[in-house]
Amino acid sequence: MSNHDEVEKVGYGKPPKQHRFQKGQSGNPSGRPKKRKPVQSMLTAFLNQKRTVERNGKKERLTRREILMNRIFLLGTDGHWQALKFMTEYDSRVIAGMEAKEIYENRQREREQNDEKFDEMFRRLLDEDEGEDEASEVEPTSQKPVAAKPEKLLG
Repeated sequence: MSNHDEVEKVGYGKPPKQHRFQKGQSGNPSGRPKKRKPVQSMLTAFLNQKRTVERNGKKERLTRREILMNRIFLLGTDGHWQALKFMTEYDSRVIAGMEAKEIYENRQREREQNDEKFDEMFRRLLDEDEGEDEASEVEPTSQKPVAAKPEKLLG
């Protein structure tokens, strides 16, 4: 064999041997990067952490969110316009959330009432069907049903 026969073809999908993956070695050694937490969930976790604070001479455990809201409301009542603006916007969102909750609860109550009405109607229908079955058992008919003639059906 000559040296010419030993040369491998190189091209699309066939890289030179020295550039191919080595046996037992992954093409992605560090693997897929871990998914990052969204900023919103990190912020929520941070704001939900409890801290011990002293208010009116008493120690209380409050979340950072509660501490922050108390501070903003205190600033707002002292006349800081940005805190006042935040308070009004936050208050309107809370009120809108409460209204949405009330609407949801009202709809839930209506569904439950409709379900009760449906159940009652269904029970009445079942009671009527049972009454008809008992009446038909008392008065058996000896006549067989007669099929109507086609001329009578057509009119």
